[in-house]
Amino acid sequence: MRHFVGIVLLSVLALVSGTGTGIAHPHIFIDSTARLVFDAEGRLAEIRHRWIFDEAFSSWVTQGLDVDGDGTIDEAELRDLADENVMALGPFQYYTFAGEGETDLILRSAGAPGMRMDQGRVVLEFAVHPSAPYAIERELEIEVTDPDYYVAFSFPATGGAVLDGAPDACSVEAHAPKPLNAGDAEILANIGADVVTLPPELRALVRDQTNIIVVNCASDGAPPAEPRTALEAIDSVIRKPDLPFGGPPAELNLPMPRTGFFGWI
Repeated sequence: MRHFVGIVLLSVLALVSGTGTGIAHPHIFIDSTARLVFDAEGRLAEIRHRWIFDEAFSSWVTQGLDVDGDGTIDEAELRDLADENVMALGPFQYYTFAGEGETDLILRSAGAPGMRMDQGRVVLEFAVHPSAPYAIERELEIEVTDPDYYVAFSFPATGGAVLDGAPDACSVEAHAPKPLNAGDAEILANIGADVVTLPPELRALVRDQTNIIVVNCASDGAPPAEPRTALEAIDSVIRKPDLPFGGPPAELNLPMPRTGFFGWI
């Protein structure tokens, strides 16, 4: 879980970097829910995402896609955009990071994404799956995040994550970030990249600032083992390709050519 922990901490550091002079802020906002699908043997087989983009980005990214000119943009007209967005998310690990103990899950696209419009907002539905179905020993954590904080994810108050076919002993909770006060922000901003282990109070603080889905399958009621924390993954995740969704122009009323990493932006 070393890479997973590094991603979590990097997300928080991106959030608090520049506190007091220019706090990092997102450009794209996504309302996120997830369905965790288990196979007949009770192993996690798939994570099905449903992402609803903000209206401003939705309006911008769908410019010119009403090919038949009927005044609506249907799923067929969004199919290529869905495929290319999910393909572009691959180098970013689909903004989905999962781990348990010393185990990091390697997630891959399950293919066949879908995209549609709903009340002026783009809805992207796609799935990722572990390289092999994963049997949760005690507690699996799944973070849905952009470590660079260009995209901001949020869970609903209830129903942010649901289980499908999970063993009876399993339960799930989706934890949204808690408000961060100035004192805690300063503490987090001062964490050095050479820190390899966080004390319990800082580990709890970091965890409180992220969107984390926690799946608990400990049948004996014992608390999950404490993970070891490390930042060794930071170097491997800060060198990234261009942003997967591109981004809306600084002024949304400015025309933008469809160029860039996948030809749409």
